[in-house]
Formats: sequence, structure tokens, C-alpha cells
Amino acid sequence: MRLGCSVRDARQAEAVIRHGMDYIEMNLCRLMELSEREFQRFAEQIDNSPLKIEVFNLLLPLDGSIPIVGEKADEARQREYFSRAFPRAARMGADMMVFGSARARAVPPGYPPERARAELVAFLRRMMEYAEQYRITVVVEPVCGKEVANDTIKTVPDAVRLAQEAAHPMLFALCDYYHMYNENEPMSNIVAAGDWIRHAHISCADGARSYPAPGDGFDYGGFISALRAIGYDDRLSLECFDMNIDEGITRSMPLLRRLLQA
Repeated sequence: MRLGCSVRDARQAEAVIRHGMDYIEMNLCRLMELSEREFQRFAEQIDNSPLKIEVFNLLLPLDGSIPIVGEKADEARQREYFSRAFPRAARMGADMMVFGSARARAVPPGYPPERARAELVAFLRRMMEYAEQYRITVVVEPVCGKEVANDTIKTVPDAVRLAQEAAHPMLFALCDYYHMYNENEPMSNIVAAGDWIRHAHISCADGARSYPAPGDGFDYGGFISALRAIGYDDRLSLECFDMNIDEGITRSMPLLRRLLQA
């Protein structure tokens, strides 16, 4: 497997490069906050670096300004965002996008579940028009109820079913150790999903979503074994919330390399 790390900005991207990882993953919403001048400067920096930003996560703005379901959902606003976001992602070297955005896709209280589901599927099909244009695979990320209670995509089977319903050849699913652990989801769900799994995230499952470390009390071996069982040999990203990325990667890499070599 190839090892990468999720970052928020150019400074953190430099840390991933210094540690000799295989690729960078980044928050798309942070990239979209950059002015055109800032974006061009960052793109040139990545052009000259040994690593590219191959994956983007946190698809939509964190302020909830682009809801997916509910009375405030706005197709025109979604398309306007996609028309700017996908070219930027492709310019940075990405060929994969993570669709989590659990707060944007959560069902508002009292809103008809069937209508919310139809809007969610329509959103994905709409987004896949842009993904296909820029040759970017999209993976649906399950988000545990601890994070967003009224999101309906909580488990790997939920993500697979949504991808199947939206029915696009470049749309698949993701598995994330943190969300699986906190949803009490069995690792056998990864095995059952098989080829639908096209990306994976890992972090400590504590409240701080720390970098994994030896002796932290979490069993990452079962997660890695399940990925191996389906013949998965693609990207595995550290997705952690600890801002001390240098120390975090230093702590995690020996553990991950040992698990992958076992």
C-alpha cells in the first residue's frame, strides 16, 4: 500500500514531503478558500515538489453554505462550486475525491427521508458529471453517528449502497478506521464490500483523532488485514486532527510500516 497524509495547507504539505511519504491528501474546502493568486502560487509549489496532491477530502465548505438535502439545497450553487473545485483539484494532480460532508448531507429534522435520499442521489449524479470530465474517481465516506447523528451514511455497507444507487462507473466507497471503530462496525464489512473499496483512512479512534502510535490501545491490525483480504494495495491516508503533523507522522510511520510488512 502507498502511504499518504491529509493536510490543511501548504505548510502541512511540506511536512508530508519532508517525511518521504508517497502522496498528499488535502481538504478541498481549504483549497477553495485560496484566492486565485494564492492558488497559483501553491500549484507552482506542488509542481516543483516530489509529491502531488492525489486525493482531496472535505469536499464542501465547513460553514454549511452548500447543503445537499433539505429546503435550502440549491443545484445552481452546487454546480457553480463544482465548476471551480474540480479544475483546481485536477490542476494539483488529483485523481480521487472523498465525499464525506456529513453535515451537508444530513437529513434535517422532520424532512421526508425518501426525499432526502433522492436529493442525495441526484447530488452525486450531478457531481459525477464534473468528476468524469476531469477523470477523478469519487469515493463515498461513511461518517459515524458520534460525528453527525442525522447523517444516513454511517457504515461501509451504507456507502456501498449509495454508490450503487447513484450508479456511476467512477463512484465507489471508502473505509475509515476511526468511523468504523466509533460506529462499532465489524472489519468484515470491508471484506464484504470487496472491490467497492477504493480508498482508506486511518487515525487513532480517540476523541482527538490523534496519529496512531504503538501502545495507544487501538488494534489497527484487523483493519489492515481486512484490506489485505480484498487484495487492496492502493492508498492509505493518515487523516488526523492533531496540528503537530511532524511529530504525528514521526510517531505513526514505524507502526504503519510494521503493520504493512507483517
